[in-house]
Amino acid sequence: MGNAFMLREMLSNLIDNALRYTPQGGEVTVVLSKQDAHVVLEVMDNGSGIAPEERELVFNRFYRVEDGAAEGC
Repeated sequence: MGNAFMLREMLSNLIDNALRYTPQGGEVTVVLSKQDAHVVLEVMDNGSGIAPEERELVFNRFYRVEDGAAEGC
């Protein structure tokens, strides 16, 4: 259960960022599955990823990783 607009926005941002930060010829995979009473969404890519020291910071509002590779949300 959730706000349809916000869920759509979240999914759009996740997929957009995966596509932006995956190198040409790379792969982006989106998987939706059901586990018990829950729906699980996974967006995976083979881009460079986020440095370990910045992984918690990306959950701060408006924080951006400073790698200059691409714009994203």
